Amino acid sequence: MKYFIIALLSLNLFSYSPFAELRVGFDAWGKTVQHKVNGELAGFFIGPGFGLRLGMKVQKLDFYLELNPKQNVEISSANELAKVKSYSINARYFLSDKIFLGPHIGHASFELEKGPDGIRFPVNPESSSFTFGLIGGAKLMSWKKFYLITDALLALGPFNDDGPATTPPIESINASPHFKINLNIGYQF
Repeated sequence: MKYFIIALLSLNLFSYSPFAELRVGFDAWGKTVQHKVNGELAGFFIGPGFGLRLGMKVQKLDFYLELNPKQNVEISSANELAKVKSYSINARYFLSDKIFLGPHIGHASFELEKGPDGIRFPVNPESSSFTFGLIGGAKLMSWKKFYLITDALLALGPFNDDGPATTPPIESINASPHFKINLNIGYQF
């Protein structure tokens, strides 16, 4: 009987519960293109972002996979447009009942669809990279099994890809850093 009670208590110590979250927010991607004629072209692409998170809660620690499908970001003042997508594995450790901090490891891709002044390319320059960063945020409220979380991400990655051979003016493209500010609606099963 003593071993049964110990086994039950240890199962309770490692209790976990799955969760799902819908991410809506604001995404920003830094971009630097080395152009053979115009030199360095830099700016920040911004746009609304969305994604899905699936994870597991273990005491004060959450682990989750985040999937962000292809979506548009732009530099509207320069008529530039890019398509971005990413996926990542993240963790968040609750420092208190509401505040958390955690690491981010992922993979992101950046495709320049329209260059400065709306320039189109025969083949769009693309860049992709593994990313690493930091997430911080707060749990705003919870109601039954639903909850609301806000967080921010700063991610970096090498993103140093050469431009495609069919687009000779582009020597290289870099799409780092990238930022996200999110509002997440979650459900804990």
